[in-house]
Amino acid sequence: MVVPHGKFFLRGAHKFFVKAVRLEGPIVVSDFDQKLRTLVRLEELYRDHTTALVLSEEQAEAAIDLAALGGLYVLVELTVDLEQLLTRRGLRGAEAWIEAAVHSLGGRTGLLGFLIDCPIAEGTLHAYGIKPIREGLRRLLRTIRDAGFAAGIHHRIETRALALGEEDFIYSDASGLSPAELRDYLAAMHNVADARPVIIEFQRSSPGGDELIATAFGMGAAGVVEPAVSAAAAPYARL
Repeated sequence: MVVPHGKFFLRGAHKFFVKAVRLEGPIVVSDFDQKLRTLVRLEELYRDHTTALVLSEEQAEAAIDLAALGGLYVLVELTVDLEQLLTRRGLRGAEAWIEAAVHSLGGRTGLLGFLIDCPIAEGTLHAYGIKPIREGLRRLLRTIRDAGFAAGIHHRIETRALALGEEDFIYSDASGLSPAELRDYLAAMHNVADARPVIIEFQRSSPGGDELIATAFGMGAAGVVEPAVSAAAAPYARL
């Protein structure tokens, strides 16, 4: 089991660095051949020093057990609409859905935790105000943490003011930043995180991608999420 501990994650008594990727599109495992191809792909990622995946609920239902076989951990991202946070009915519905997802996936081997994604434009944040949005996100975090699992929010550069003390780790997209800008941003994120791990995502490939990853880890990030890759190996590769 991997758990947040101070500024890092621990697996047993050792630090565990999250070097993760997303997988593109649906993961099809409806027959043995498709399962085997997916497993081959996950093993390829593991050999390339990937340690974790960021998967949607649907992807995780299909692949979390295969990921564990391939040596990879999984962070499950649960996406909610802003409107769900702003009404009692919407928030109750989101809580019920998240509770069901946690119940379905929570006992599976290799689960790192859950990530709540609620894309919010900066202008929208100003229009509705930070307080009601933060309270809605806090209730969703509580649903996950009350079930005994680590939880965080998928932050963006422009909406990092939504960070909450209830998050077990601080997760933020940092796409488009130069290495110098990333250093400044990471310093700010470490201040927000205090004694919690920081995970940085780069959603877009860039010529300086390796330097950005090295900068993130050099600045004390507990994890980095690289741009998405294909979910399946080439047909009949190694079969």
